[in-house]
Amino acid sequence: MTLQPSVIALQALSILVLLSLGWGAFWAWRILEGWDLESPSERQLRLEQRAWLVSAVVSRTCLAQGLSLVLFLHTADSLHRILPGAMCAAGSLNANAYGYPALLMKAGNGMLCGLWLILNRADRLAESFPLLRSRCRMLLGMLPLAAFEFELQWEYFRNLAADGPVSCCDALFNAEGRSVLARVASLPVVPLEISFFAAMALTLAAGVHVLLRRQGASLFGWAGLAVFPLTIASLIAFVSPYLYELPTHHCPFCILQREYAYIGYAIYAGLLGGTLAAAGALVLSRCAGLPGLEGIVPRLQARLVAVGLLAYGLLTAIVTHAVLFSNLVLVEG
Repeated sequence: MTLQPSVIALQALSILVLLSLGWGAFWAWRILEGWDLESPSERQLRLEQRAWLVSAVVSRTCLAQGLSLVLFLHTADSLHRILPGAMCAAGSLNANAYGYPALLMKAGNGMLCGLWLILNRADRLAESFPLLRSRCRMLLGMLPLAAFEFELQWEYFRNLAADGPVSCCDALFNAEGRSVLARVASLPVVPLEISFFAAMALTLAAGVHVLLRRQGASLFGWAGLAVFPLTIASLIAFVSPYLYELPTHHCPFCILQREYAYIGYAIYAGLLGGTLAAAGALVLSRCAGLPGLEGIVPRLQARLVAVGLLAYGLLTAIVTHAVLFSNLVLVEG
């Protein structure tokens, strides 16, 4: 499987990300050791120049990490055609013990990269670099996580075999099963629908309040983070069946395929984009009191909230359309 073109492209991209983060982590360590903004020395000047270069390189690396997540999902979905028994990425990822851990690590690292970009933007707008040391420490922590992600990804593709059957998504997300996924799929539809739409309404209302009053960003952040697990459960329990118009089909990966207009990519973009915006607004709230960030944090939070509203609005619109216009009836009126 390691010779598939998409696998080769993904591995090459992951290696570039890892090397760039390694280079950035090296200079982050040097900056932490010798940074002194009050010093007029030549060494400080070189460190300041290198800090700007690290910021530019790592920013593009973080964007590449987001692309890597999309490419990984696309690759896993495309591999189901050559894995007996697999119908979508759910079966492909379940073909060995490394698939789902690799996906979770890649998603988690993507969120960390997004938060780094947010902190980097705030720090570059300030004159005294109040977040420089925090960004450097964060970069040092991102490197081993990226290395672990690459190891999981390599082992996943290296251990894929096309000569043995794998479980299909119907078996993994069967509501009558005993696994955790099966229990999520069997959650009662009405309470979950009410919880999802209520939580989303609260999150959107909190976001509008931030834009109008320039306060309450922390509430939006916590509400947005709470929406994430609720949305995942909703996708499995009732959104996917509405989209497939099949009451027994709970897979959250088949919606990434052409038969369903690739609607899954829009759903996950809305969910991950909104979650990142909420987490970013929450993290910036903890930085608001630092010198030089007093006027910068509220402006960035407002922008993040605006992005979050667009992302959550897209997600809510898709779910609402699925519930109202599907030919499937899960809830009897």
